[in-house]
Amino acid sequence: MRGRLARGLLAWAALAVLGSAAPPRAQPLESKSEFSQLSWPGSPGCIDLGGPACERPTPPTPPHHLRVESSCGFGLTLVGDVAATQARITALAARTGGTRDLRTLTDDLDRTLRPDLPAQWRQEVRTLTGLRWDAADNNDPRWYPQGITGSDDAFATERDPELLLVSWYQRGRRWPIHGARISLVQPQGEGGAYRHLLLFSLAGTAEAPVLQAALSRPDRALHASGMVWLHPWLYVADTRNGLRIYDASRVVPLSTDGDAGHLGVRPGGIDGFGYAYGLVEVARTHQVGTCPIRFSSLSLDRSTDPPALVSAEYQRDTDQGRAFRWALDPQTGWLRTDTWGEVHPHTVVTTGERRVQGALSQGDRWWFSASNQLAGRCLLYRASTVGPSLAVPWPRGCEDLYLQRRTGRLWTVTEHPGQRALVSVPLE
Repeated sequence: MRGRLARGLLAWAALAVLGSAAPPRAQPLESKSEFSQLSWPGSPGCIDLGGPACERPTPPTPPHHLRVESSCGFGLTLVGDVAATQARITALAARTGGTRDLRTLTDDLDRTLRPDLPAQWRQEVRTLTGLRWDAADNNDPRWYPQGITGSDDAFATERDPELLLVSWYQRGRRWPIHGARISLVQPQGEGGAYRHLLLFSLAGTAEAPVLQAALSRPDRALHASGMVWLHPWLYVADTRNGLRIYDASRVVPLSTDGDAGHLGVRPGGIDGFGYAYGLVEVARTHQVGTCPIRFSSLSLDRSTDPPALVSAEYQRDTDQGRAFRWALDPQTGWLRTDTWGEVHPHTVVTTGERRVQGALSQGDRWWFSASNQLAGRCLLYRASTVGPSLAVPWPRGCEDLYLQRRTGRLWTVTEHPGQRALVSVPLE
């Protein structure tokens, strides 16, 4: 016990030194030091020397109240060799003309947005504005929109044109499972244009690459329930594991003249289920804390120093779900890691709300997008540690949240077939 305590104290002292990846590099699990094999409980000042597993606060947080909790017990580790994967992406894309930056694809958008929001929505939320997908995507029973992010997340200073990204997952277990995709959206006036891009990962070798759809398990698509674009990185929520990270500066052109039911390399091209472009995973996380977390949404908080990813938990049967802030390196946009390559939240709150689909924070203020609150409708909660949360109507089928800083508007996407849209209201 004495030796273990000494190792623990040494590691605790080292936790005060925060590393940032430059260039970013996710460490494989087998390379971690013996100290990090102890279940490090979170932020500096927390030490786990074999204590009890995660325990929820007593008494529980009252409904519709926000409470700050201990950040001990939560942790992620990054897995993947980013530089090596980027080299493989470049080699793969050489088969189809080379990689492209996501921002350059605005000259190749192939679908049209419509301005006709349901009249009932405008009556319920008077400040609501938004856009509808084309008829095929609005009614598609296979694909469901989930996460939203945009240019004001991607860049610290305003960049034109303003772009939005929306993640979708393929519902059900139809074979082949295409997994998850994103839509690159360029609003223009009362309409706009967009295109879908496939998410996938690389296995095999550089000479014989194997392309794999974004799945959470062999028979189920990655839910992709939240997303933050912090160029060049695209962070996508992975419900049970944390995050998957894609490189938005190395989009791979795919062949559209091949087999729309195939994902993989063939002589003369790269099949990607009929998509024209794809983004490749360069790293992912696994949970290493004593407290399991559900990653049900993602947003970016630029009000903190350094900026932070904000994740939240969807809990159907309890209002004790949590939201987290995870620090980012302001220079690289990469997750801030400790000496052992682990990532820990610096803020944890209990939301006091059921069925949270999206979360956003600015300083000590929080916003939660929650589904099935009143007669199947959503509510948008504004919360702080002072007093009860305030609720306002929010469109049915609400999902993730995104703050468009240049306009001060808060965006979400709605998921139900026939009622799908990208909508926004003033943040204040």
